[in-house]
Amino acid sequence: MAHFFADENVFMTTVRLLRDLGLNVQRAQELSLTGSDDLTIFRKAQELKAVLVTNDRPVSVRPPGPSRGGMG
Repeated sequence: MAHFFADENVFMTTVRLLRDLGLNVQRAQELSLTGSDDLTIFRKAQELKAVLVTNDRPVSVRPPGPSRGGMG
């Protein structure tokens, strides 16, 4: 089953809805990552092998960090 990692800017209503649907969702706040930069959040999602849920448009369009050869 897919695992989701919610950035701190995701509304709690959204997190509750996903959980009510039976999905596994961890919040950045639950892992003491409040105030972390985008790259830290992105790397944590990778580490957790989780789908990153965010309202941060720059991250949703292009992952933070160095160029991925042809992306962006």
